[in-house]
Amino acid sequence: MDENRLDSIARKFDVTVVSRLTGSFSSRVFVVRRGADLAILKIPTAADKVVREARALLLLSHLPLTPRLLDASTSATDFAILMSLLPGRPFRTAQLSDSSLYALGEHLGAIHRVLPEQELTSWASFLEESILRRINQCRSFEFVRWARLEEELLSQVASIPVTELRVLSHYDLRPGNVLQHDGCITGVIDYESSDYAASHLDLLRIATELGGLSHRRTQIFLAGYQARGHVPPDLEQRAPLYALYHSLCCVSWSLRRGRVHDEFAQKHIRALRLATSDLTTSD
Repeated sequence: MDENRLDSIARKFDVTVVSRLTGSFSSRVFVVRRGADLAILKIPTAADKVVREARALLLLSHLPLTPRLLDASTSATDFAILMSLLPGRPFRTAQLSDSSLYALGEHLGAIHRVLPEQELTSWASFLEESILRRINQCRSFEFVRWARLEEELLSQVASIPVTELRVLSHYDLRPGNVLQHDGCITGVIDYESSDYAASHLDLLRIATELGGLSHRRTQIFLAGYQARGHVPPDLEQRAPLYALYHSLCCVSWSLRRGRVHDEFAQKHIRALRLATSDLTTSD
């Protein structure tokens, strides 16, 4: 990133850069000092990500595991967001106690209680448009049978009720975005991709990280979620759809950034290849 741009953003927010954090897939993230306090300065790849993250932090400001929004800029050249620094490091599944898994479920249940302030298109329509757009982005690369994948995904989307509720969703709920210290959850971070979606999206993502829906850890997490939210009765039924959709999103993300040969992308390409090789329809 252009050092002049970083200096300009630092001046705008009246901060001094202390260090840069590694581990972010795309955004540039820094520990900064503002007055006597340390904070997080995040510079994403697009201004709309600042809007998404700022919106989520404001809507979730009543939850203790949420960073505080300190400042934000969506200007064309200096878009960035400043947040409070939460303690802890990204969690490892084995380090989380049962009570922490339950607390993480409760926190996600509280996030999913936030509903859109205005009427949105149906989740099925939104998902269909997203699938078609991402497949079209990838279609020139012949490593997956895209026509077969499109047919399979859209056939599953067609069974989603038009009344499926859209709730505020993290969209990237993975270990790197959940902080822990001494086995306790200390924060949930990185809302730059957040949007209103079916609750299945976040639930199935974290369930995969915990070992699958039937795993004991996942069951404890879901019990915590049920205390604040409502576990969809068709969660297991929808798992194949959202697993494929997640892999499609990861591949399209990698292609847009020229990182299709990274192991991250290759893992999801293999998943899509395996899925389409099992389908019997022709291109």
